[in-house]
Amino acid sequence: MSSSPSLSRHRKGCFFLINSNVDSKSSLSPLAFALSLSFWLKYPTPTGAPWSESFLTYWLFLLVSSFSRTSQLMAYGRLGLEVFCKLWVTALFLSSVSGRFIVEKSSVRVLRPAHIRGTHEGAIANFGVPKYGGMLRGVVLYPEKGSTGCISFDEIHFKSRSGRPVILLLDRGDCYFALKAWNAQNAGAAAVLIADNIDEPLITMDTPDESRDEGFVEKIVIPSALINREFGEALKIAVNGSEEVVVRLDWRSLCHILMRGKQCLSQCINHGRYCAPDPEQDFSIGYEGKDVVLENLRQLLCSQSFNENYNRSWVWWDYVTDFHVRCSMKEKKYSKECAEDVIKSLGIPLHEVKECMGDPEADVDNLVLKKEQELQVGHGTRGTLERMAVLKAICAGFKESTEPSLCLNGDIETNECLERNGGCWQNLGLNVTACKDTFRGRICECPTVQGIQYKGDGYVFCKDKNVSRFGWLLSLLVLSCVVGAGIAGYIFYKYRLRSYMDSEIMAIMSQYMPLDNHQIEAQPLRQDSML
Repeated sequence: MSSSPSLSRHRKGCFFLINSNVDSKSSLSPLAFALSLSFWLKYPTPTGAPWSESFLTYWLFLLVSSFSRTSQLMAYGRLGLEVFCKLWVTALFLSSVSGRFIVEKSSVRVLRPAHIRGTHEGAIANFGVPKYGGMLRGVVLYPEKGSTGCISFDEIHFKSRSGRPVILLLDRGDCYFALKAWNAQNAGAAAVLIADNIDEPLITMDTPDESRDEGFVEKIVIPSALINREFGEALKIAVNGSEEVVVRLDWRSLCHILMRGKQCLSQCINHGRYCAPDPEQDFSIGYEGKDVVLENLRQLLCSQSFNENYNRSWVWWDYVTDFHVRCSMKEKKYSKECAEDVIKSLGIPLHEVKECMGDPEADVDNLVLKKEQELQVGHGTRGTLERMAVLKAICAGFKESTEPSLCLNGDIETNECLERNGGCWQNLGLNVTACKDTFRGRICECPTVQGIQYKGDGYVFCKDKNVSRFGWLLSLLVLSCVVGAGIAGYIFYKYRLRSYMDSEIMAIMSQYMPLDNHQIEAQPLRQDSML
């Protein structure tokens, strides 16, 4: 199985039908061979496929070979020759007016090492989730075994030395492109670059048949791109060096909408500057994307008019509510006339709104929509547009402790506490932990247990706040007792020392003069002193 059959299932189906009608017994005359060869040289296949796979060439080959034998030409006569000539001219005309498939490309810029630094192109695949409006910077890794990525990388998880996301480089061939991306995703890759194995213009990597994808195509969420052979070989050589190969995948460039025909032009205003997808996902019926763009512009202008000119910001909500009820798309009332009726009913000067909207067909910038674009550039969400992923990106814009309650629900938690308790404190006896999941990741915060708030750093220790308070009170009481005892002892010591000094002084003085009143009391002291 090769990757090339997944390029276009429709073209392959056409070849199958044609091959089933080939008469293997018919011989090819020199004239038929010359005509087929000249047609192939003038109109080769854009993908570099063999000449027999070109639809128009192979069709012409069958037509010529069916009339190649001289006996058949003689049997059909003039009518057969006329039919053959008409078919030849028709084939030339169809080949000249046949459409060209536009390959959507993203930018692949090599940042390191310096000797291969530069910008290259990569063809965006028809599977996975390209990060439109954003970019991805990562390290290129090339697997030593299984470089085609057709076999699952069992028990291998690719990681870069610097911790940057891994952009896995794989070789084209041997299996479907989507299978390569699926195996790379399971091995931890953030994106996939598939190096072409032949020198040809870039092509779009398509999904395999639904009967062969085994259900993995819709599970691919990483972006994939095809790069040319020369660039792929340069990356392989650089990966074997000592320095990490750092590249940046950029999806910020706009798609080539104006090259795709009338259907896509109907989704834009101001010559493709401002677009919206078809609301019904069908270009042939219903409303167009530019109807949505014009209504968005109208609502922006109404909001500005209410706020700046009339200081009545709440009226905008009335307009949105009335428009939703009166101008429903399901009831086929989603129109400019209906919107203008709503504006008139709210007392807004209609001419002001029309003047600010400008001409949607003019090749100029719309100041209001251009400002909206500038506010969005560099502030968009990355990765998948799944609801919770976008909500997490919005919640990340709030400062800690200022986020709304919606950002703290369990649906967008990261569940980092499941592994090793997130590195936070825990008490197995009480079955409590300081680890708490948030949309930003886990935080270590001492918990509240049975109405008691624990205090601590959350990583090493957490203690009961009331127990800590009792300990402090007990320590303070003991300290107070010690200090009180010390002060009492000091006072008692000073009192006893003073009494003893007074007695000594009185005993000494009694030796020189009689003290009638204290003679009896001083007598023992004299005896003690004499001893």
